Amino acid sequence: MRQFKPNGITKSLLWAILAFFLSLTQLSAQDQGIRIIKGKITANVSESSIAGATVSVKGTQNSVSAGEGGAFSIYAKTGDILVISYVGYKAKEVKVGAGENTINVRVTQDYSNLQDVVVIGYGKTKKSDLSSAVGTISSKELEKTVNVTLDEALQGKSPNVYVSQTSGAPGAGASVIIRGISTVTGNYQPLYVIDG
Repeated sequence: MRQFKPNGITKSLLWAILAFFLSLTQLSAQDQGIRIIKGKITANVSESSIAGATVSVKGTQNSVSAGEGGAFSIYAKTGDILVISYVGYKAKEVKVGAGENTINVRVTQDYSNLQDVVVIGYGKTKKSDLSSAVGTISSKELEKTVNVTLDEALQGKSPNVYVSQTSGAPGAGASVIIRGISTVTGNYQPLYVIDG
């Protein structure tokens, strides 16, 4: 069996064919307008940046998370639709225009799905994935009675929450026990987180 040994002309011809196909690929990418789109995601009202928001190209697996300061960078082409989503904000779709390399997006808050996320002492999770019980007391329930402190307002509103007065003196604090006394240090008072 004879072995084929390319000579100088054959090598040049092979390189020319390879270069031709590479240039066709580049032209095809340029025709489609594939490029890096950069931008920043901010809240509509407060104008604060939203780090961690998801930016994806609709109909593809191409997605990134916004980094520090809400900045993002994603590959897209002219005509693609970028979908911006984040918990607590309405998803927004933005079409990539011809020659557009920077897209700054402002998203509006959406409180309708916030009941699905529960912030716990060691992180946050969806309410459906939570392994413990969660009690919710709405502000409408708290407004039904006249109370001086938040502790007093919780009294009788949730099961397994026991609220009692520490003394009969005016302005004396209340003791709040949730599901009995079971701490090592003996300090069983809850930590209140209001508006984040």
